[in-house]
Formats: sequence, C-alpha cells, structure tokens
Amino acid sequence: MPLQISSCDLPTPTILEEKAKQRAIEAEQEAAVAKQLATEAKKTSDRLVAKLRELGIIPDKLS
Repeated sequence: MPLQISSCDLPTPTILEEKAKQRAIEAEQEAAVAKQLATEAKKTSDRLVAKLRELGIIPDKLS
C-alpha cells in the first residue's frame, strides 16, 4: 500500500519561512560569538608574543 500524505500533514510555506528566519537569526548569533572568540584569541596571542619578546625568547623582528 503506497504511503499517503494529506496536505494537512505537510508544513505550510509560512511555517517553513519562520523556521528559516529563526535559523538565520541563530546563525547570525553564532557568527557573532565566533567573531568575539576570535578577537579574544588574537588579543591573547598578541599578549603572549609581547611577553615572549620581553623575555628575549623570540626576537623583536623575525628575519
């Protein structure tokens, strides 16, 4: 017996649009968090390099 799906079982375009909008909002929020984490990682890296230069572990300028 073939699978029967009535039209009331299918999501409406409006529901699909709302889900897509919600996912887009979530993706934007995730991107903002990722950007913030990358910025913090860069600052930490810069501080580490500065400290290593201060201690003479790495040269001021790489040749």
